[in-house]
Amino acid sequence: MNQSLLKKNLMVDKNRPLVPVTAAEKSALRSTDRNQARGLGDVDWKALKLFMTVARSDSLRSAAEKTGQAHNTISRKIAALEENLGRVLITRTHDGVRLTAEGQKLLAEVERMDVVLSEFARALGNSDPDTAGSVDLGLTEVLGAFWIAPAVAGFQKDNPKITLNLKTTSDLLDVLRMEVDIGIQCQRPTASGAIMRRLGCLHMMPFASKSYLAARGTPDFSTALGDHSLVLLETPPIGAAELDSCVNAAVDAGASTMRTPSGAAQLWAVASGAGIGWLPNFAGQISPELVALHDGMRLSGDLWLTYHPDAGRIGRIRRTIDWIVASFDPAKTPWFRDQFTNPGDPFPPASSN
Repeated sequence: MNQSLLKKNLMVDKNRPLVPVTAAEKSALRSTDRNQARGLGDVDWKALKLFMTVARSDSLRSAAEKTGQAHNTISRKIAALEENLGRVLITRTHDGVRLTAEGQKLLAEVERMDVVLSEFARALGNSDPDTAGSVDLGLTEVLGAFWIAPAVAGFQKDNPKITLNLKTTSDLLDVLRMEVDIGIQCQRPTASGAIMRRLGCLHMMPFASKSYLAARGTPDFSTALGDHSLVLLETPPIGAAELDSCVNAAVDAGASTMRTPSGAAQLWAVASGAGIGWLPNFAGQISPELVALHDGMRLSGDLWLTYHPDAGRIGRIRRTIDWIVASFDPAKTPWFRDQFTNPGDPFPPASSN
């Protein structure tokens, strides 16, 4: 028997003779070795990818919707991963899941591995690496419901294996903490380290429905609109101060108001005759009932695309970014150019942007 095998099968004490190790002691030693050797190299990559999806989701239920797997199946797989690694990675709370300190460390490593594997695939000559999986896009409901969502069919046709998750919110989501993979926002990003790109300008103007104008008349914006009704967003994406001034004067003059956090609810309320609302200048394309009120106050603000530097090197995220940029391309559409485009006006040439 060689020396290494001897050490594995005998217990050594300098003051006593060699004694054979029992079967139970061998089993305990093997178990200890396994616990000490646990690491990412022994874990299925699919399990790590699933963990990454759960970590980037608000809850296991949200992760189930993204992956198409059952809630309980995901829960079992995460539990098996924790058992395999010998670490608690997530804790369940009443409002979702939260990463432990060990889970945060693992997420950082898995995200790094994800980028490395995408780069490796590209180096091998794969011109279309990592085009399967989910991409979380955070944006306001105004843009999500009325511009991005109607264009998703074309994106799905070209990228059938990418699941695009639209997270519409008035809050800014942190791309550096991977709350979303990509963000579209109306405030210039301030986070140091995030990639940012100006997409264009969001323009908003007042609209009303044909039925509202027939019943209440065309508003005179030189007055305080006291004899009209207003349909407003609780958190306007742009021009909040200007709108507050107009609305306060209207309310003081006797105007009635409806407020909602939902851009979609606002648009359909205006289209149904509930009142006057400030909507994107392309809103007339969404409902033929909507009439642009050209004499009213216009609002304009920059649109920014932002994402994590590492995320931009992942194939499916890169494809989504390219599609978003193309969706706001001033050469294809006038709505997001710096120059305001009135609904119904001839489109100015792209060079005027």
